[in-house]
Formats: sequence, C-alpha cells, structure tokens
Amino acid sequence: MVSSTVDIKLRDGRNAHLSRADLLAAAETMPESDGTMVEALIEGRRFAAVPLVARALMVSSDLLGRRLVETVLGSLQVSVDDGNVPLSERATSSQRELPTDPAPEPTPDLSPQVIRVLQRLANQWVAVRQGEVLAHADTLRELRRRIGDAEATVLRVGTDLPDLGD
Repeated sequence: MVSSTVDIKLRDGRNAHLSRADLLAAAETMPESDGTMVEALIEGRRFAAVPLVARALMVSSDLLGRRLVETVLGSLQVSVDDGNVPLSERATSSQRELPTDPAPEPTPDLSPQVIRVLQRLANQWVAVRQGEVLAHADTLRELRRRIGDAEATVLRVGTDLPDLGD
C-alpha cells in the first residue's frame, strides 16, 4: 500500500510531513526543470526534485539531501530521474522505513592548482577527487555520463572563485 503522507527527519533534526497533494501544489508554482538536477516526474512534467520537496515542505533545500528526497518521492510513488536510472526501477520494499539523510560531504580539497583549473570552468559541472578534476560538462547529466561510477565530489563552479594573484 502506498503512503499518502511521509514523515521526514530534516538535517536540523526537525520532523516534517509531506503528502503527494503538497507536491502537486508546489509543482504548480514552479517552472519545469532544465535537466541539470535530479528530477521528479509529476503528471508528465519534470521538476528539480530537491527544490520541489523543499517548496512543498516550506523549508530550505539545505535541510534536505538528494538521497532523502529520492526515498521520500519513491514512497509517494513519484518517479525520480537522476540522469541514469529512475528510482522506480530500483525501488525496494524497504522504502517504508525512511532513513535520515547523512551529513553533507566535506568540501573537496581545493588546492591553488585546482582553483586555477576551476577558474577556467566557470558555470560548468565539475567532478573532483583527491584534489584532481576528473571531468567537467555543461550539464549534470553529461558529467554523470562522463564519470560513470567513479567516486567524486560533484559541484557547479560559480564565477566568484578567489583570485590567486597570478
């Protein structure tokens, strides 16, 4: 039996409740996704999953994590597309127990050499591991295709990196 409401433990320790109706109402107020994030598929439309759940709960998306959002959406029978395999295709019966999301990953080692490389990759998605840039791409989906199963910290490079004075 599918749950119509899911209890969630936020990163700050608070509990929240989310229903499919809350998601539908939030989706009505959001633009469709541009394909750069994990997407929730609702009534034939694609929405950035984490911002959608955050809006439905009326909390900051910083209080949610991708794995938690995927699990919650799966429990509400909302398909999730992470650019590889929809959550519905890897769903298991264990989704009834919702785990809390782990603490955020530590910031990658951004040595001066890595920062110099990142300065040339403004507005790109970048995979970094052990102080080395593994790959970069215009979209998250393309980056995920390029790195495959490699363990890496993935980030979107902004335009406000520190000036190293060279």
